[in-house]
Amino acid sequence: MIILPTETALDWKRPPWVTLTLIALCFAIFFGYQSRDEQIYQRAMQTYIETDLIQLEAPALETHLIRQMVAGDNHAAREQLEFYNHALASGSPEDLAWLLLANAEFQQYLDRNRELIWTSEERRYWLEHRPIVDQLLNQVSSRAYGLIPANLSALTLGTYQFLHGSAGHLIGNMIFLFLLGFAVERALGAGRFLIAYLLCGAVSGLVFSAFNTGSAVPLVGASGAIAGLMGMYVAIYGLRRIRFLFYAGVW
Repeated sequence: MIILPTETALDWKRPPWVTLTLIALCFAIFFGYQSRDEQIYQRAMQTYIETDLIQLEAPALETHLIRQMVAGDNHAAREQLEFYNHALASGSPEDLAWLLLANAEFQQYLDRNRELIWTSEERRYWLEHRPIVDQLLNQVSSRAYGLIPANLSALTLGTYQFLHGSAGHLIGNMIFLFLLGFAVERALGAGRFLIAYLLCGAVSGLVFSAFNTGSAVPLVGASGAIAGLMGMYVAIYGLRRIRFLFYAGVW
């Protein structure tokens, strides 16, 4: 169910420049800077496969997932274990490499337990070749500028708001940013609106990090800032009667 406010007409003689700039910036970053992510990830996977790190890490992943299931994290661990077994059965190194490289929590597990998992010779080989793969992965936008609770910084509290995980994620967020942004910007003024928008996104990132302390999974998207816009919209318009566009059962 989606309810879209429509009572505030957009005045193109005084357009909401901050809202439009934020939208344009998110689109430019996604289709410009983030468009290289797939190529970087493919290079990292190819390097990972060529160095045969799969043979070292795959058995450790299976053990890690089984331990997660025993500890009670059943749903996610079971899905990954099923994918792991399917990748082994199909003989596809790409599928297995994707699963191993995409699991940030597993990488933390390897860093913490490598002394127990491998022999000294295996550790030497892993420490020699794994940083090459990690150097490539760290160039992916979500790792470089996404919000990672385990490595929280003032910079990523701002930058994560302008990254998105997919075109659908981007478009959905930008629709709501436009619909709510132009009304709130007109009420607050450009300067205060921009400060409030960025501050809401930063606070949302801090709250997310507080509930996911130590997680290496990056957060991206403008959803937190837009949720703040929703709150500001309610605060500004209060109990005023408004017209709205109502959708139910959206495809």
